Amino acid sequence: MEGSLRVFDFEGQTWKFHEVSGLPPELGKAYDSYLVQCKGKLMAVYMSYMGKRICVLELDERDKMEWVKVECLGDYMLFLSEHSSFAAKKVIEGMENKIYFPRFHKQYIVFYCLETGLFKTFGSNFSKKDLFGTKEQLSCCWMQPSATRPFSSKPVQLDWLESSKD
Repeated sequence: MEGSLRVFDFEGQTWKFHEVSGLPPELGKAYDSYLVQCKGKLMAVYMSYMGKRICVLELDERDKMEWVKVECLGDYMLFLSEHSSFAAKKVIEGMENKIYFPRFHKQYIVFYCLETGLFKTFGSNFSKKDLFGTKEQLSCCWMQPSATRPFSSKPVQLDWLESSKD
């Protein structure tokens, strides 16, 4: 599958078009797609209905514009949603190499672990190959933490849905 990538040059106020190849043919219109910059590279994440399949690609700009499959994010994690996406380096051990979505299983946020190929949560034993049994948050945004050092050596599940107590 091939296509074009359009890049806007703010200084010259012009569009540049690049022919891009390498999208796996099984990726079609039935996939949710997300673009995110990670480690200075453009990445695309495709997710089929209810997460039955996830494909992470990185744009290789060296020789020719081509999408290449990514198996591991290293120390990075991706936060993806319909309205915004970003990549961040791990702050706490165990959060890396994961893709976080605005979905919950009970009160726990769901992530996709690239190492295991499973959707999981911190704080519960939820572990599945798809997103059935989870709830999507539709009107939401990600807030990026700015901690300079971890507060705990273990991943901690934030109580995302509990109301503040007076």
